[in-house]
Amino acid sequence: MKITSKNILLKFCCVILISIVLGFAILFSLSISKDSEITFQNFINSYTSKDIEQANKYLLNISIPNINHVFDNVLSQSDNESKMEIISEIQNMMFNIDYEILSSKTFFNSSTLKIRFTYYDIAKHIINFFKNDPSFPDDENKYEIFLESLKSTKYKFSSILDIQLSKKNNQWYIIVSDKLLNILTSGIYKNFIT
Repeated sequence: MKITSKNILLKFCCVILISIVLGFAILFSLSISKDSEITFQNFINSYTSKDIEQANKYLLNISIPNINHVFDNVLSQSDNESKMEIISEIQNMMFNIDYEILSSKTFFNSSTLKIRFTYYDIAKHIINFFKNDPSFPDDENKYEIFLESLKSTKYKFSSILDIQLSKKNNQWYIIVSDKLLNILTSGIYKNFIT
């Protein structure tokens, strides 16, 4: 078999063409992956800024109840300054969620983000606070003691979670799991709702 310059040129063009196609496929895959990351970032930013209505627009399978109304109702009905401070502190802690996207894998209309969350587990704090002192005094000081315990809580956790996203109508949506709900509610979903 003779190797001609025509064959070499044809093989070289094939290699270049395949490289270009692979390059575009990788670039396309990375841009799709970035889109799912942006959706997740927008969701968390809306949630932590307490805009639950906007946050729900990024969710596929459920809507998160607007717990701001619960906090507002409790605050408006409270006549005790310490109780009001406790509710405000719990609200601030609940929406204090930090995250880091560790990796992203996207395949067509499915994406998985590996996220490290850092959040307060308020439920664990409440359970352990009352478990450690079952004879908690029934007077005005109990609210101040509990408030101080919240302000100095050591129940800040870091947890890694895979978040699934699905693409529908050219838009990415987050599939909410029980574990994600538990993080978003500072442990309250797991310990008091389910």
